[in-house]
Amino acid sequence: MFLHDADFIERAQRYLHATPDNLRDKGDLVYNPDVRAFYSQWREAAVLFCVIEREGGLTTLLNMRPLHLKNHGGQIGFPGGKVEKTDEGPFATATREALEEVGLPPENVMPI
Repeated sequence: MFLHDADFIERAQRYLHATPDNLRDKGDLVYNPDVRAFYSQWREAAVLFCVIEREGGLTTLLNMRPLHLKNHGGQIGFPGGKVEKTDEGPFATATREALEEVGLPPENVMPI
């Protein structure tokens, strides 16, 4: 539990990686290597966990995918998607996708 918004920000800055690229050695494939047996192929992807400062306090941003989509239609989650060849890393992927999906300009994103 957080005492106040500044407490959340301070803890996040203390425990999160300074550069998102350092996260490549984390995740399902590292912690659950047997999961590969259930999927024929993998695609690298990145999502943006947005913490937004509002008058009432901190909130998060979720996105609902349109129902008509073939993949993940109607699902609610964080903005993000698969890594494109032109992306310069996971942070670039996540911010590009957030712009495409919810109109969040990358210059308004401050990584912590």
